[in-house]
Amino acid sequence: MIIIRYLLVVSLSLSYVHSSRRSTSRTPRIIGGRRVLVEEIPYMVNIRSNGSFHCGGSLITSKCVVTAAHCVKYSKPKELAVRAGVTYLRERRNLRMVSRIIKHPKYNIKTINFDVAILVLKSPLRGRNIRTIPLAFRPPPNGSIVRVSGWGLERENGYISEQLKSAQLGVISRRRCANFYKGLRNITDAMFCAFVPGQRDACQGDSGGPAVLDNRLVGIVSWGRRSQCARRKSPGVYVNIAHVKHWFDAVIPKHCY
Repeated sequence: MIIIRYLLVVSLSLSYVHSSRRSTSRTPRIIGGRRVLVEEIPYMVNIRSNGSFHCGGSLITSKCVVTAAHCVKYSKPKELAVRAGVTYLRERRNLRMVSRIIKHPKYNIKTINFDVAILVLKSPLRGRNIRTIPLAFRPPPNGSIVRVSGWGLERENGYISEQLKSAQLGVISRRRCANFYKGLRNITDAMFCAFVPGQRDACQGDSGGPAVLDNRLVGIVSWGRRSQCARRKSPGVYVNIAHVKHWFDAVIPKHCY
């Protein structure tokens, strides 16, 4: 995602990130995955902006949600709400308003580096099929398989998924990923890349959602090549949670309990 695009599907406004005129923009999505029930992914939430589905997120405490900073870079807390414990976007239960947005202080709109934010809720989220997920201490090793989930596009230029979807993606080396994006965007220590070339990937609408390994949150869906999901040379790029763990350790005790 490098250009802000708006997908007029169910009043969906998807956050793309500004950049050059080159085609490097994408709000990742789940392509080639399988439909799942929220019971399998009870930490998964959907973020609403002025009532409409906007991005994904992960519940890390009953009062705090982790998402991508680009999802909320222009938002005010009063515009945002979080819904948890639901499989389908049409479900209306478990809604909480946002009281505060805390973006990483090093978040850069142009480079999309440190693309992470915490949403503090006005009241806790608890109940059936609602669980928190712990943060990872280490980045996912090259070759490991991460689970990515969301309600994003099911195919390029398609529609968002009404039902939650999930896919298993392979982590590739930073060097290999950097070669794919050479001349377009840097792959930093605060990022990692994952996909199954030509088969499975995140896509528009999945931004902010979780990448999970060994039942820990290792990444956040961040960006990719514009409108090119699951292509052989277009891996999804994720926030490396382990690289920003010290920031979480400073913010969570003050705002999330």
